Amino acid sequence: MGSGFNINNKSSRGLQSASILVLVIFAVLVSECSSLSIWPRVRVSIVNDLANKSMLTIHCKSRDDDLGEHKLDFGQDFHFKFTINLSFTTLFWCSMSWTDSNGHLIQGTFDTYKANRDWLLCRKNCIYPVRQDGVYVAVVVARDGGGGGGGYISFLELQRSEGYTYAHY
Repeated sequence: MGSGFNINNKSSRGLQSASILVLVIFAVLVSECSSLSIWPRVRVSIVNDLANKSMLTIHCKSRDDDLGEHKLDFGQDFHFKFTINLSFTTLFWCSMSWTDSNGHLIQGTFDTYKANRDWLLCRKNCIYPVRQDGVYVAVVVARDGGGGGGGYISFLELQRSEGYTYAHY
């Protein structure tokens, strides 16, 4: 009876070791492979749509990533891709500046992508034209719930509807 107990104990240890190995491999795969995420990759584009054709300077960041400073001529865009985190709290923000036609520096910062706001607004392809009167987001779904449609909504309007205050710089 004693030898039978030792055999089961050894097989139990082997099973335990194999289980731990499988868990470690799975954890590494989940942390390294964005393809295992339950959320699709999101593409964000910021477009210089300033009518006076000013150079737009942007600097985008998240808690984990600094995407650097970029200078965009009129019509150019800066885009980046990422996967929404498991807790659906992904946030990217951008500071931006340009010189208006009177030579005044216009600058500000806005939340470029908030998962809990923008997933419903633009899904996995978010386009943000920057214009003199504010930052806009291209809405890919009709706002009345009907098929097709789309268009633009100003962040001014969006932030008012969420209870935010907005300072125009």
